[in-house]
Amino acid sequence: MVIRTTPVIGGVTSIHSRNAGEVAGDDVVRHRGPMSISATARLSRARRQQFGVFTPKLAEAAGVNRTQVRRLLQRGDIERLFPAVYGLTAIPDSWERRAIAAQLAGGGPAVLSHGAAAKIHGLQHLATRNPALELTYPRDARPKDPPVRAHESYIMTPDDIVSVGCFLVTSALFTIGALALRRPPVIIAKAIDAAVVDRRTTVADVRELIVRMWHTPGVVCLREALHLMTPGAELTRSEMERLFLRICELFGLPRPEVNVRVVDANGDVRYVDFLFREVGLVVEINAHPAHGTTLGVRLDGSRQNALTPRFQVLNYDGADLTDRPEVVAKEVRRALDELGSSH
Repeated sequence: MVIRTTPVIGGVTSIHSRNAGEVAGDDVVRHRGPMSISATARLSRARRQQFGVFTPKLAEAAGVNRTQVRRLLQRGDIERLFPAVYGLTAIPDSWERRAIAAQLAGGGPAVLSHGAAAKIHGLQHLATRNPALELTYPRDARPKDPPVRAHESYIMTPDDIVSVGCFLVTSALFTIGALALRRPPVIIAKAIDAAVVDRRTTVADVRELIVRMWHTPGVVCLREALHLMTPGAELTRSEMERLFLRICELFGLPRPEVNVRVVDANGDVRYVDFLFREVGLVVEINAHPAHGTTLGVRLDGSRQNALTPRFQVLNYDGADLTDRPEVVAKEVRRALDELGSSH
């Protein structure tokens, strides 16, 4: 028997033989024309972003029927990870591979949750290296025999489910809430604070979750965690103001007063974002809706002019806080040192 291969368009090699029935094995998908692509190659291309994991339905979408799946399993080209969930043996085992397999085995309503979701989100205060695989289902959708440990949530909504790569997971906020019963309040507080700084959630969203979780044991931890967060955060009027407090904490700066009532040089009552009262330093965060508009700039300028005779004023915008936090901290520290030496 003579076998020869011929390159075709796209770099795929077609197989020709004098005895096609002998050469084209069971793992070859036949087409009209000169090109034939092996089933394993088709699965590899289709499932590359999914760690080589697939179901028979996904295999059919890639052009590989159930008979070919069975034959590939017999040959050892694929392995069964869960009932009706397979993986290409050429792709090494990993936690991520097992996680996507569990998700697919759990069915359409299943989403990865708890420690698994924390790892996928990269929640550094909650994630561990190889957390147990857990799934959460909406109300009345949990199967009798789930593939891994499973939970049923009565409060989970479509907004609590997000896509991260090939994974369907509970949102960062919902994940924090789910783990509130397993972690101490101080750890949950750090996780919330980091999620807010990364703009994955807001303090207002945390409060709404607490309302939704009022009947669950974890709500007690969430409430305490909110109180343990950066002092003064409850008085801030924007997430950027919260970020400034976080910068003060991270860089060891004194804690300023928040949203303070002062009287300017014209005798008018003003509210400043932050005040270091002992040295008379005001920090204003230009992240409110009016800031950045022509009217907003004029109001800010007038406001600063009236404050300057009594206070030194530093102004920062969102880009300063997110992109140059170390510069902000350095400037605030220098101003505190200069004003402190003059008092």
